[in-house]
Amino acid sequence: MTIRGIHSPREGIASKLADITARQRLINSYDDWLLSEVDDDDVRIDLQSMAQEDERNLKLLETISLAHGVRVEPQKATLGHIDLARGILDGNEYSVLEKIAEYSLLKQMQVSCGRLVQLLIASMDKDIRMAVGPIAALNGDNETHVKKASTMMEAIGRYEIAGETEERGLWSRMKEAFASATMPVVGGLAKPVDDMPLTSVLVVDHRKVSALFKEILATEDVRLAQERFHQLYIDFHAHSLAEEKVLYETLRFRGGFAEIDHSYEEHEEARTLFDDIRSASPDSAKFKSMVSRLESLVSHHVDEEEDRLFPKIKERFSENELIVLSRRFKEEKMQAQESLALRSSRPRRDSSSSFMGSDRTTPGTFPQ
Repeated sequence: MTIRGIHSPREGIASKLADITARQRLINSYDDWLLSEVDDDDVRIDLQSMAQEDERNLKLLETISLAHGVRVEPQKATLGHIDLARGILDGNEYSVLEKIAEYSLLKQMQVSCGRLVQLLIASMDKDIRMAVGPIAALNGDNETHVKKASTMMEAIGRYEIAGETEERGLWSRMKEAFASATMPVVGGLAKPVDDMPLTSVLVVDHRKVSALFKEILATEDVRLAQERFHQLYIDFHAHSLAEEKVLYETLRFRGGFAEIDHSYEEHEEARTLFDDIRSASPDSAKFKSMVSRLESLVSHHVDEEEDRLFPKIKERFSENELIVLSRRFKEEKMQAQESLALRSSRPRRDSSSSFMGSDRTTPGTFPQ
């Protein structure tokens, strides 16, 4: 047996998140099909609840991937199984029982992969645990859904295979089975970005960046320092570019936020220092000194935002307005992450003389 390694633990977690997210999208399609097949009002209420949880969990997965900050495609094997499962869902030649069986299998795979991710991140860097930890909420939902899917299979199997001819008997069995599959209690349920005000989303980003700085400065391992700084670079640039486009432009339009000019300047100063650090080797004498200076600069910027700017924003904007802004921020940040990932994957002319290669980002601009 050949065990294929992943380039880094961060990419390994990102790969699993991409697989889980791709399956979740298909599961949501199965939810729509189930709702179209059920006539009993009580059973339909249970299924609607599951569908709503699945929709929320898809948004939660997108939020987790956004916070993790590493973008990869789902594995080929996962995409192959998804194609097969979609064919079963769309195929008229498959029975209801066969479709429910595939739905149950998809849910079981979500539980297995979700629990694996939860187990693996427990021993990883703090910033990864902070970003990916909310997957525990999704795992709790999916474990209950597996129980309900199994009870659906049993009830429909009795109807299709054992020959129960009274349709009312089918719905009664499903209602009884759903009632026995109680929802587990998961502490500290995470919210998707779509349901959080922008100020709260930005604070989460700030805490992750702070954790990354501490991890870089604490390690003597050059490889780890390089990996963590690369993640810090992506996180900061994706965050700051999205923040400028969504929040700062909105504040300028509304007026009364003169401090925004200073915030722009601090972003520019940080980007310049980021590029200086990228040109250095992580085992050079000045590397940690520059990272420490960057940490001070970013910490000062964060303190000013959270202590002065955010309270003012909360006074001038309603919570609903801030939730709408958080959704725009999510879209902009995802685009920035994808562009940064594409850029970092390009071959470099000479990466031996510097920390992350010779090409540099012009301060205040975004590489295309």
